[in-house]
Amino acid sequence: MGTDVRKLVRDGYPATQILGCDLRPEYIELGHALFGDTPTSCPVRFFTSNVFDVPVSPPPDATVAPGAVTDLAQLRGALTHIYSGALFHLFNEEAQRALALRLVVLLKRESGVIVFGRH
Repeated sequence: MGTDVRKLVRDGYPATQILGCDLRPEYIELGHALFGDTPTSCPVRFFTSNVFDVPVSPPPDATVAPGAVTDLAQLRGALTHIYSGALFHLFNEEAQRALALRLVVLLKRESGVIVFGRH
């Protein structure tokens, strides 16, 4: 639904630097209905993708512009912050490890990157 990323924009973080991702498009649509916006009027760009489809291979050298992202795999090695809310508890220990590995693959290889969230 995008509550947390919308709040981030409201607090002043540049919307052009925020992407929202969910597994199912209906959750994104519910967020637009709840907040009274549309894909064109919402400041946050949302897309659907499955984090478990992200390859664990090294990221490519090229990065894609945030406005052109259509799949999480395009973000390998490109992110500095990942917020994961109410996600890990949905899976058993083995799947949690697989999820954590894929989130790490999305991060840039530099000091100060972080994965954070709530459960």
